[in-house]
Amino acid sequence: MKIIKVSLKKRSYKIIIGRHILGRLGSFLKALDIGLDAYVITNPSVKAKYGRALKRTLERAGFGVRFKTVADSEESKSIPTVASV
Repeated sequence: MKIIKVSLKKRSYKIIIGRHILGRLGSFLKALDIGLDAYVITNPSVKAKYGRALKRTLERAGFGVRFKTVADSEESKSIPTVASV
């Protein structure tokens, strides 16, 4: 696992990358202490591949999980899509 810091002054953040870390995502997010409601915005193919495992790890950490699926397209990067989310 590797943690990369993106330095943007007040808007800085960290990215965690590595193999087989999906199962630990719930504990990483819980440590942030930002609440226990997870709203996952994804596309159908990513949800099909990782949705079940993601939901499982988040629920084990105590999160309530909801998914919003949007099309995998440039058209999804729009104000109407944002409004639907």
